[in-house]
Amino acid sequence: MLVYELVKEYIPNKTCIKEKENGGFLIVSSPTLDVYYFNNTAKDFYQAIDGKRTVSDIVDHLLDEYDVKKDVLIRDFVNVLRDFQWKQLVVLERRI
Repeated sequence: MLVYELVKEYIPNKTCIKEKENGGFLIVSSPTLDVYYFNNTAKDFYQAIDGKRTVSDIVDHLLDEYDVKKDVLIRDFVNVLRDFQWKQLVVLERRI
């Protein structure tokens, strides 16, 4: 939860070159031309990023979609968000 507290007011922004749905998967191309296939959960998480909502807003939105405890969703979302950052698919920006 410590990481969440540090980033909850940041706004995630996508940096992918292209994203396309293919059946139950989302295919995303990074700026380094790597291609990633996301399962349904990762797809939902990635598509919730709109460049306007904060991490906290996105978590609240996802809580409406998933039947899970908030602390579990926060942990999962932060882990996936960190993976998106590692793959250069998302950057976090401070809210102005």
